[in-house]
Amino acid sequence: MNYTIQFKPQADRDLLKISPPTKQRILKKIAELALNPYQLGTQKLKGRKKQYRVRVGDYRILYEIFDDRLIVYVIRIAPRDTIYRD
Repeated sequence: MNYTIQFKPQADRDLLKISPPTKQRILKKIAELALNPYQLGTQKLKGRKKQYRVRVGDYRILYEIFDDRLIVYVIRIAPRDTIYRD
């Protein structure tokens, strides 16, 4: 079963700031998350309920998985040095 991808408004704004070649790689990875959000390379974030991250080059994609509704909710997309500041 495929998951539906939903973006938090902050994640949409993050995408606007990324260069086109990198943005394409990130969008490809997000499309792969719709097929399997628990794929190899994803890590659950410690101390955060249901939140995971996946790496794409220097960028990280933070997302939540809602298995009961088959939704992957993309929270943030940012470089490693700024993604965890909140």
